[in-house]
Amino acid sequence: SNGLLDPWSAGGVYAEHPWNNPPYTGPVVQKITDTDVIALIIEHGGHHTDLMYSSDSDPASVTKA
Repeated sequence: SNGLLDPWSAGGVYAEHPWNNPPYTGPVVQKITDTDVIALIIEHGGHHTDLMYSSDSDPASVTKA
């Protein structure tokens, strides 16, 4: 997964880089290879946000992921 608020997200794996045309409105799931690698793009995700326990204050993009 790539949280776009994560300072490490610039080193993430993307089929289409989300900063080419801000604000990012691309697909939430990007197919990276023809076999089994996908990238999950979380617009308002931070570092490990998608790996934490859920919270009522989670942004909708994190909850959707």
